[in-house]
Amino acid sequence: SGHRNMTVNGKDHLVRFPTYNTAGVLESENHHSPVVSIVPIYSSIIGSQKDEDVAESSSGLSFQLASVEEKSVVNLWVVAEVAVSDTAGSESDLGLSPGGKIKLLRSSSILLS
Repeated sequence: SGHRNMTVNGKDHLVRFPTYNTAGVLESENHHSPVVSIVPIYSSIIGSQKDEDVAESSSGLSFQLASVEEKSVVNLWVVAEVAVSDTAGSESDLGLSPGGKIKLLRSSSILLS
């Protein structure tokens, strides 16, 4: 696990290290100013879908996040679960931590004016 227990001033704390770090992402697909907010993007399933469609659409981990930068840029990210983690890390996705199972894919970027 990428988590460690630490004792500070006699109290135990669990420190969680990131599974994904955008510092390993290409500069063109990364943040260009400090991130001031991260929010989940919620979607609703259409009421006319059948129960089996709903179960199929919710299997596995996948959802979206929006990150808002100080310089008025909104980045949309798809959060996806990696099928098999590798303790050596990933040669193709440098943002994925060794043993990590969650990755981020930037889907779009919007400059607000």
